[in-house]
Amino acid sequence: MKDLNYGGDEPAWEKMDILDRVAEPGESSEKVAKHELDRLKKEKRELASELQRTQDLLRQQVEIDKENNELVLLEIKQLKATVEKDKMV
Repeated sequence: MKDLNYGGDEPAWEKMDILDRVAEPGESSEKVAKHELDRLKKEKRELASELQRTQDLLRQQVEIDKENNELVLLEIKQLKATVEKDKMV
């Protein structure tokens, strides 16, 4: 996880103040706040789902990398044994 560094600017959504939304004429601030809360809950579910998929893919990739490393180490060991055997002959 050390490889994952973020060097960019803060995202635009983080700079926005939720309560700075302007209500349309006839709408109460309570209705606007409830609508915003519902929208944020939906967005949270979507982000959580996307995060879960990303984590699953990352776990799979880590497992694949481990298996590949084991295979490479085994191949190196076999090649070293072959070289030593050839030196003896």
